[in-house]
Amino acid sequence: MQDYHEFLAEVLITEEDLQRRIRELGEEISADYRGEDKLLLVCILRGGVMFLTDLMRSIRHPHAIEFMAVSSYGVG
Repeated sequence: MQDYHEFLAEVLITEEDLQRRIRELGEEISADYRGEDKLLLVCILRGGVMFLTDLMRSIRHPHAIEFMAVSSYGVG
């Protein structure tokens, strides 16, 4: 993976803060869907994979994943 630090003027959100918030989101999702059926998590490919991987680790509710590839251009 490429190191982008040389291109950054400053870090706005530290890795620790980001991981803490992802854990909080996982806990919130688990609580909100307690007693419900299995969740379906949909990941938009490329940019969302790393985020969803971290989020899935924090969700304590049964879940499945699907992936979508999208583009910003199309026919018509």
